Order: sequence, then structure tokens, then C-alpha cells
Amino acid sequence: MTRLNVFLIWPIFLIYSLIPLTRAYALPLTLRDCLQQAQLHSLQSVQSLVNEEKAKAAYEETSRARLPQLVGVANYEKSDDPVTQLPDANKVVARLEQSGFPFSPAWARGNQRQYEWRAATLAKLESTQDVAFLVKQLYFSILREKDAIERLRQVEGQLGRLLGSVIPRYTIGRAPPFDLIKIRTSVSDLQRTQELTQAQLASDQSTLAQIIGVPANSALELTIVTKMPELGEIAPSQLRLSDNPSLQVLEQQFLASRMGVTAARYGRVPSLIGSLEYGYSGQTADNLSLGWTVAVGLRLTVFDWGIVSAQVNQELANVSLAENRLEVERQKAISDLIQTHALANAHLSDQKRLSSLGNESRQAALISIDRYRRGGAGILETTDAVSLWIQTLLNERSAYYAYLTDLAKIDRLQGSKLYEDF
Repeated sequence: MTRLNVFLIWPIFLIYSLIPLTRAYALPLTLRDCLQQAQLHSLQSVQSLVNEEKAKAAYEETSRARLPQLVGVANYEKSDDPVTQLPDANKVVARLEQSGFPFSPAWARGNQRQYEWRAATLAKLESTQDVAFLVKQLYFSILREKDAIERLRQVEGQLGRLLGSVIPRYTIGRAPPFDLIKIRTSVSDLQRTQELTQAQLASDQSTLAQIIGVPANSALELTIVTKMPELGEIAPSQLRLSDNPSLQVLEQQFLASRMGVTAARYGRVPSLIGSLEYGYSGQTADNLSLGWTVAVGLRLTVFDWGIVSAQVNQELANVSLAENRLEVERQKAISDLIQTHALANAHLSDQKRLSSLGNESRQAALISIDRYRRGGAGILETTDAVSLWIQTLLNERSAYYAYLTDLAKIDRLQGSKLYEDF
């Protein structure tokens, strides 16, 4: 990609952001659709692309500085005694300069910028996977909240039946006041839970819409997820996390900092300077002659007041910091992987248990409501049965989507796509 393309990124991005998804309003969006659109519209993805181009340009700058430089040189000197002037005091020549040496700071800086470019390229992959993980989190959260609202409405309908049977009896004195206020409180709690869930749903939909390039106030229709991918065991090789893009970025940054130490130490090494001149030169401007000159020299800093030592110490500190960041991030990623895998097992087991209890809790709640309406059960038993039904429904959905989110996080930590297809 050329530098011109970098300047075209932002206009293209703005054009994409103004074009609504053609299928967003007609058909439900699948998770794969959201992931593809997010990579086109996400500001994070665009920024990582610009950072990569910037790192590439920095590498090209240092690498091309190693090549010979062609310059034009013109000198004019006049003295009251031309004899004191140098033989080439006046010149008009083309000069080919080669400064540096394979062990010079310029060469090492080029290698350092190359590692930084590789780190920026890997950071683009890291950004892509971060965006994908965020999209999955929002996608599963939206589905969980929609499922929760739907189930709360089902329970609300049953509580409405119960309330409809209490009010007539309450008005003629057959039902105690506590029964009526208890049911109304249960209905109020249910409505509050619905409203809070609806507010969180609106927030998640707005965030996902912005990421995938849809107007924030549009109602997203998402495809329902029903798959339950199996969770395998963690192999010892997976704990190395060799494909984790975050660790790969830090590894390249660590290598770049080591090359910085090498470049700083080369400040104590003699620099080889070569040049080739061709053109007109002479002691005075009146006697210029055509010719060429080749020169080779060495430049060695004998005393620099400790500047090179200070530069080396700074680079050594950068190496230590980069190594510590890498090790801390590796340990954290391994810990997160083990913890997330354990959480996924727990959420999967919880979902299976709650799924088997769902029908039983529903039957128990409906039977309690019917018994209360016939006078065979008290209000506390009935509302407790309904509350148990609600919690079973919500906890089952929460465990299911938490399990899918855990799988998405495992993919992010491993840098893989084991659980990409939902």
C-alpha cells in the first residue's frame, strides 16, 4: 500500500459510514455479517492500518538512509592571496556519499525500525481480533437481553391472570389485603426488571450499530443463536499462546528495543565515510578543471561527555521494560485462559442443569397459580414459585450466553478461530 492510499483511507471510511447496511432492515444480521461490517467501519481497525503505514514509512526512511546519497556541491572562495587557497577551494561537482558502516548506528536503527514495523503489522491483527471479540460480546448480550424480555413477558402474563383473580375477591372481602399488595409488588418488580433490561438492550444495540456502521437509533434484528459448541481440554501447547497477537506484538517490541541497545553501542565504533566526486574544481574560479576524487575516511568519537553511555543505559532500560511487559502479559494471558476455560465449564454445566429445571419450575409456578385461584395455596407459596420460575429462566439464558462469550474470549486469548462459527 502506498502513502497515497493512507490519505484515501479516511474518505473511504466516511463513505462507508454513510452507507447503511442493505440487509440491516430487511433481514436479521448474522454474527458473521456483524464481524465483516465491523472490520470495514471500526475506527480501531482504521487506526491500526494507519499505524502500520506509519511504522512502514519509518522503516523505509532508515533503510534508505543506508544507501549512497547523490548531492550537488558548489564552493566559491576568493582570497587576497590565491596561493593560500586549497586546490579544490572552488568546485562545482556531483558528490556520491556513503556514510555509515555495517556496524554503525544507522544500520542498527534500520533493523530496529523493521521490528517496529512487524509489531505494527501484528498490532493490526490484534486490533482485528479485539474488534471481533467486542462484536461477539455485544451480539450475545443483545440476544440474552431479548430472550430475558420475552420470558419476563411470559411470566408477566401469568401474574396478570393471578392478579385478575385476586382483585374480584379482594373487593368483596374474600382475599386479605396482603395478597393483593404482594401480587402487585411482584408485578412491579417484574416490570422494573423489564425496563432495566430494555435500557441495557438499547445501549448495547446502539454500541453495536456504531461499530458496524448502522445509524445508532436503528433497531437491530439479529439472528438467534442456538448452537452449543463443545469445549475441549487445554493442551500444554495451547498454554504457550504462540498465536496470541498481543504477545506477538510485545515480542517484536522487545526485539526492537534490543536493536536499540545495539545501535546505541555502535556510537563507540568508528564510522566509515566514503565519497566520490566528479566535476569541476580548482584553486581559483578561473582555473577549474574536470576530474574526479575518491575519499575514504574513519570517524571516531574519542570523548563525548558520556552521551553514548547515557544512550545505552536508556536503551537497556527500554529492554528491561519491554521484557517485563511481555512476561507480565504472558502470565496474565495464561491465567485468563485457564480461568476462562474453567468458567466456560461452569457456565456449561449450569446451563444444562437450569435447562432441565426450566419445565419443572414452569409447571410448579402454573400449578401454584391454579391452586391459589381455587384456594388451595397461599400467596407466598404462589409468588415464590413464580419467582423461582423467573430466576430459572433468566439464569439459564445468562449461563448460555456467558458460555458463548467464554468461547469467544478463549479464541481471542489463543489467537484462533476454534469457535468462530455460531
